[in-house]
Amino acid sequence: MQYIVGGAFRGRRLVSLPAGTAIRPTTGRLRETIFNVLVHRFQNNMNWTLSGARVADAFAGTGAMGFEALSRGAAHVTFIDHATAAQSVIRANRHALGVEARSTILVQDVLQPPAAIHACTLIFLDSPYNDNDSMTAAALAALRAVGWLAHGALCVIEHLASRKIELPAGFRLANTRSYGKANVLFLWALD
Repeated sequence: MQYIVGGAFRGRRLVSLPAGTAIRPTTGRLRETIFNVLVHRFQNNMNWTLSGARVADAFAGTGAMGFEALSRGAAHVTFIDHATAAQSVIRANRHALGVEARSTILVQDVLQPPAAIHACTLIFLDSPYNDNDSMTAAALAALRAVGWLAHGALCVIEHLASRKIELPAGFRLANTRSYGKANVLFLWALD
């Protein structure tokens, strides 16, 4: 069972996928770690803020990262995932939280995204662990090519710690965290 770990919706339960589903949601503890880094490292010490941010939750799965961002003050989240199971869970969660007006669901392959209507200042990427060696880099490049990354966007990438992610040109590593089998990279999108 998943819960929102901070912000206005703290403690609210999220609809989860049935056991045995291929989608692997980010754990509550890891989400808490990620958002602590976002607030204490980036928001308090750099020219970046979550409050009022436009966010893309790519490979959204249950949408937990995007809902956590909305709970903590993001203005709008676009959830991008092509899996049918993910879409139904995201719809149920956004209805339960009452954030339909602050969120959009794109039934889309992240590797072939449509042109962005609004650029985002925060991008979450949590590609399937079995595919993420090249998929993450390809997704970053694809999102950038069609305008999803705002000037100075912060990209948060979760990946399997035992695998190396090759990043495309135009990104600078700002921070990294390890938690169990997962590594989290915080990247600045450069001009």
